[in-house]
Amino acid sequence: LINFAANCVKLSPAWKGNVSHTWSGRKCQAWVSDFPHEHGYHKARFIDGSELAAQNFCRDPRDEGQPWCYTVDPSVRWEFCAIPHCSGLFM
Repeated sequence: LINFAANCVKLSPAWKGNVSHTWSGRKCQAWVSDFPHEHGYHKARFIDGSELAAQNFCRDPRDEGQPWCYTVDPSVRWEFCAIPHCSGLFM
């Protein structure tokens, strides 16, 4: 059986999957890094317990309603990640 709940969003700030690219396919920047994009999430609350544990996975520390990340593309600061919401799936 496939665990669909791990691959869909029920509550965005609590999503703890391992997707590390955006909807357009851009690789996510590590949360501990300020390169290429500086950010103020170093003391944010991550479901993983820390920014180090969150690695470069899509997360939603500001409760946007969809996991997102800063990208490693210097020309694109951040993007949402293409993770479906569980309500739209047959479970």
